[in-house]
Amino acid sequence: MIKSQQTLDRLDAWYEELQRLGPAEYDPGEREEIARLMKEADRESKEHVRRQMDLT
Repeated sequence: MIKSQQTLDRLDAWYEELQRLGPAEYDPGEREEIARLMKEADRESKEHVRRQMDLT
């Protein structure tokens, strides 16, 4: 029981520290930029595989 209480205390301390950091929020336009970058990375990876397979 002592070990589990220590674990709970550590978890509570970690959560309190996380809360002090504030909310995890995106800046305006950040989600759209991430989506654009992911789409571009997907396109580039597909292009690379096609070149590797001599499909283009």
